[in-house]
Amino acid sequence: MSLDKLLYLQGVGAEFIDCDGQHVHISWQDRLGILQSMCRDRVNTPQQVLEDPFVSRRIEELDARQWTLPISGFIHGVTDNCGISVYFPAGIAYQFELQFISEQQTITGLAASTVELSVTGDYRIADRGYLRYWLPLQALQLVSGYYQLSLQCELGEFTATLLVSEGRAYLPANAQQKHWGVSMQLYALRSSGKWQIGDFIDLYEYTQWLASKGAGFILLNPLHALSIDKPDYPSPYSPSDRRYINPLYIRPESIEEAKDIPELSALSAQLSDGNWLDYPAIFSAKYQALRLIYQQFLEQASEQRNMQWQAYLQREGAALEAFCAYELQHAPDYLQDAGSGFFAWCQFVADEQLAACQALAKGQGMPIGLVRDLAVGAIPGSSEVSRNPAAFLHHCSVGAPPDPFAPQGQDWGLVPPDPIAMRQQGFKGFIGLVRANLRHCGALRIDHVMALLRLWCSPLDKAFGQGAYIYYPLDTLLAILTHESQRAKAMVIGEDLGVVPPEMPTRLADAQILSNQLFYFNRDAHGFFAPEAQKVFSQFMLANHDVPTWSAWWQEADLDIREKLTLDPPAQQQKARSERRQHKQQLLDWLAYHGNIALSMQADSREVLLAVTRVSAGGTATLLSLALSDLSGQIEPVNIPGTWKEYPNWRRRDDCSLAQLQQHPFANDMLETLQQARTGRPSNE
Repeated sequence: MSLDKLLYLQGVGAEFIDCDGQHVHISWQDRLGILQSMCRDRVNTPQQVLEDPFVSRRIEELDARQWTLPISGFIHGVTDNCGISVYFPAGIAYQFELQFISEQQTITGLAASTVELSVTGDYRIADRGYLRYWLPLQALQLVSGYYQLSLQCELGEFTATLLVSEGRAYLPANAQQKHWGVSMQLYALRSSGKWQIGDFIDLYEYTQWLASKGAGFILLNPLHALSIDKPDYPSPYSPSDRRYINPLYIRPESIEEAKDIPELSALSAQLSDGNWLDYPAIFSAKYQALRLIYQQFLEQASEQRNMQWQAYLQREGAALEAFCAYELQHAPDYLQDAGSGFFAWCQFVADEQLAACQALAKGQGMPIGLVRDLAVGAIPGSSEVSRNPAAFLHHCSVGAPPDPFAPQGQDWGLVPPDPIAMRQQGFKGFIGLVRANLRHCGALRIDHVMALLRLWCSPLDKAFGQGAYIYYPLDTLLAILTHESQRAKAMVIGEDLGVVPPEMPTRLADAQILSNQLFYFNRDAHGFFAPEAQKVFSQFMLANHDVPTWSAWWQEADLDIREKLTLDPPAQQQKARSERRQHKQQLLDWLAYHGNIALSMQADSREVLLAVTRVSAGGTATLLSLALSDLSGQIEPVNIPGTWKEYPNWRRRDDCSLAQLQQHPFANDMLETLQQARTGRPSNE
């Protein structure tokens, strides 16, 4: 019984519904293995986690202790029904006083007595009972925000943080209006600069063009800082620190202090103009260029520029200092003499260039502008993990449970956060993470939004089993996320593809978090769903970074690539070919029925995509996007899930530059089709 209770308190799941709708019970041994992995840093050997002394102590810490404190930790309530729970020993009437200090330093007080309150729970420790009381706070009319809360009574003084949240993410006044946009991998843009990799100035130029076409938003890949000591590990979904920006997205020549530095041209001239990004070469050239500009900044920055720099440092505070100390410690030799200030300056410049892109988007009439993407987690040993090691489960790895597509399960190589440490640290890490990623955008996409409720985690030591779901405090995380969304006036989109817990769609909808649909998966055994079956409150994507490009899918070129790389056994290859042809015929039937468009299997892939776009764009989803790579009919993907060394993921550059796309008949037809189907109006040009 005690182990059962500890598994519950630690958030180790016992069952789930899989991708086929089947009820799966997680084995007892797998659950115990995750428990041992979660707690092994607290004992000498993992086996001690299962022994009674530890089990009893841990249950007392996680369960009984909270009843012995009148108030503690992090509390949240909603603006229209705010209240808090307080705890006192049973059998005694307690008088107490509360003080609320807002972020603006206004103070509100309240006096109360337990005899006036409703009892909502009880607990017994040895021979002593404790009661939980509900204290309504509506009369105080607390506005949304964070409050420092103190409670004084005869037992002493106790403090906590109170979040008063709206409970619903931000939505603009015209939230029901349909918008369309383009998703792009920023690094893959065929840059107008000479540094090979796409950057913020390219984003600026694309924003001007797409705004003129009527686009409402641009969906980006995660912009997170990657490992400075591993330049050849470029996945934006395997970051070092999600709070900060990858400096490779900076355009050096556009920095104010970059004038009259002849070495910049020589550094950029080292880079080729091929189809695949050479990250080590880009990293070396661009960081050396930034180093030169930083030195000129130190020597020549104007007074106004220095004031902006100091304001940025003050805003970011100790978190930025910790990040820069990590970067300096792991930087290559040629950056060691730059000092940690150099890495802070890189973040300052990156933040500045990103802000300019969002300002342009809004200034050009885009109702949303940039949509940023928040990755699920960070990699082991990274800046984010090293900064606060107690906040992570270092002996576990995030992934997905076994299914027909991956019988051994999936391991994404990310370190899961510790749900217990989250609470104990007052959710400061999560607040900072969300706030940083809501900056300079009109919406934030949460990759694998199910992580707000649970993450599939497997032990690094395979002797402890295959893994289990670890559960997180969904109510609190939603309260923080929705409040920060309102604070930033940015919408939230939850990527809810894959194994979705039954309760999540309702919880996300109640929180005004948009769903995320993908055309490829918006189907069943009988075919693709009707356009009017699109979730209204969602972002509907024609493609994303995890599926083939449209041309590759229609031409079956993605299957050719898999066969060439011998990723699947022959029987599976044959089955995939058969299923693809079935799906293509279903697509043709779908176009004929819903769009009155007659095409054959011999149709050109661009003709098919144009038809799919026209019909899909007439659907009911609030937001709809297509991938930039599909405007040129690109074949090679940026990513093949499940591969690492087999395929150069995250390195493929787009086929066309912006100048080429602007003159590309098919690209312009696609954008005009989207504009007409979504708004009934032509583009602004």
